[in-house]
Amino acid sequence: MKHLGIFYGIAGGVLSFVAFIILQNLLMATDTQGFILIGTVILSTVICCCTGMLIETYRDKNINRKE
Repeated sequence: MKHLGIFYGIAGGVLSFVAFIILQNLLMATDTQGFILIGTVILSTVICCCTGMLIETYRDKNINRKE
């Protein structure tokens, strides 16, 4: 499946945003806490993209070995 990393990034970003909204409402976030939560959303999106790209690369290498 092509562009799996982008799919993981989008899915991770959406789930992180939902978690951000829930945490912000629970903590009644101040400015500092808001920046920390936004940083967490961005970081998790980047991690999801990188993980997806690693999975895609690993699968491509395994497919090429079998041929």
